[in-house]
Amino acid sequence: MRMELTGTDVFPSARSSARRFIRKVCRNTYSHMKDRTLAIVSLLLAVVAIGYAAWVQSRVETLAYQAARQREQELVRDWAPRMDVIYRDMLAGTRVKLPENPRTLQQLFEPLFYLTESLGETPKAGINAKEK
Repeated sequence: MRMELTGTDVFPSARSSARRFIRKVCRNTYSHMKDRTLAIVSLLLAVVAIGYAAWVQSRVETLAYQAARQREQELVRDWAPRMDVIYRDMLAGTRVKLPENPRTLQQLFEPLFYLTESLGETPKAGINAKEK
């Protein structure tokens, strides 16, 4: 009588060892895949954060310029009527051209700069002029 031997008969624990080995490999592979997935997601999140920071940095100057220009327009719009009254009172007899529709602070205050510059000039004829 001839008996056929199979691997399980000869090594009774071989079958359970194979199962344990497969479970261990699969478990390690699964946990390794979880670790790899976590690392990839972290890397992608870091790349997105760096890209967003670079985009914001490039826009900061533009946003600041737009905000300053908008604030300047608001100030000119608010101050123009008041300054027009002041200029008409102070510059009534001069040849200074009053700003009709100022859009910038420089245009709005240009007559005022003219007034302050002309304060230090000595008159050519007047009370303090030397007579010859």
